[in-house]
Amino acid sequence: MSTVYEISSNILDLLIMIEQGDVNVSDECVTDTLEGLNGELEDKVNEWCRVIKSIEYEEKSLSEEIKRLQAKKKLKENEAKRMRSALCGVLKNLGYDKYKTAEYTLYSFKSDKLDLQKELVPDELRKERVTKVIDEKAIKDLLLAGETLPYGKLINSLTIR
Repeated sequence: MSTVYEISSNILDLLIMIEQGDVNVSDECVTDTLEGLNGELEDKVNEWCRVIKSIEYEEKSLSEEIKRLQAKKKLKENEAKRMRSALCGVLKNLGYDKYKTAEYTLYSFKSDKLDLQKELVPDELRKERVTKVIDEKAIKDLLLAGETLPYGKLINSLTIR
């Protein structure tokens, strides 16, 4: 079976031949040939759309899996943090600043690291950050007005439903 590029090339060649009057066959034959090529093109387009939809579904599934794994990672981080805190509390209550086992040595010391519940921090202890963002709408308007920009261009997209 031909590729979509071969089919489109054949259709264009036939249309050019018709336009230039190079075709010496009946109108019915030309019509049949065009219908056959258009049928092949439709089949190819349908195949491509099925593949595109499959890839988009796989992308969506991967995004969902990433979210699920990130949530699981956060749970594991919190679990390890909670267990570390509990172990530290037990050893501190027993008066150990250092505790050694056959496999591990644990030290208890004060650090400068903060343990914050960010949602509870009041506004007066928050800094405001100013960041520059690209004004995509203004760039699009410039391009639509006919300007040529070295850092952007308008692209065609295709929606499949």
